[in-house]
Amino acid sequence: MPTDAIISKTPHSDHGLNLDVMSYAHNYNQFIFDWISAGINSEDRVLDFGAGRGLFANMFDREIEAVEIDGSLHPHICQKTYRAMSETDGVFDLIYSVNVLEHIKDDVSVVEQFNRKLGTGGRLKIFVPAFDCLYSRMDTAVGHVRRYRKDGLISLLEKNGFRVIHCRYFDSIGFFVSLLYKAFGGNGKLSASNIVLFDRFVFPFSLLLDRIGLNGFIGKNLLVDAVKVQDIRE
Repeated sequence: MPTDAIISKTPHSDHGLNLDVMSYAHNYNQFIFDWISAGINSEDRVLDFGAGRGLFANMFDREIEAVEIDGSLHPHICQKTYRAMSETDGVFDLIYSVNVLEHIKDDVSVVEQFNRKLGTGGRLKIFVPAFDCLYSRMDTAVGHVRRYRKDGLISLLEKNGFRVIHCRYFDSIGFFVSLLYKAFGGNGKLSASNIVLFDRFVFPFSLLLDRIGLNGFIGKNLLVDAVKVQDIRE
């Protein structure tokens, strides 16, 4: 059984600063929330794993539950909060996690815990950064231990009792922006003004390219929608 420390995000000051800046990406964040909340109803029990400051948890118009190891962030989360998965009880209908698994060395243990906390037929939605070739000073600054590829993420889930419904890349233009950022030696910190410009003028076009099929091959991130089909051993 993994310890709570193993499944916790690595604290990092730059990570917190970049989280603050990303809150200005309203179109980007709304897309992610719409994806998270699609297909659930008011009776479903929902858990946000690694909620941070509650950006997505607080977008729900009803109470959900959230796990966040950093208790100092709990006052920002307008939901029922826990420091660790082990503090939650019962089973959930949906667990989602946005930009968390890439911080955790033992991501297998986390997925195993997701399996144990979901009922059979429960859904799991995961959003992570993609492609090792995009790993830059920003990843190092915020404590990323990896970026993911589609085949690897699907394999991780299928080996731990899940059937993957959809797995696709996201933000195809962001892939090229990230390549340029790496090539020109970005300092690992995000600029609020650049995020706002990207969100308003570039991201809508990136979504259009995603929708016509470019996200089958490239994207800055990966999003996966899976369903629990079997229990795994403790």
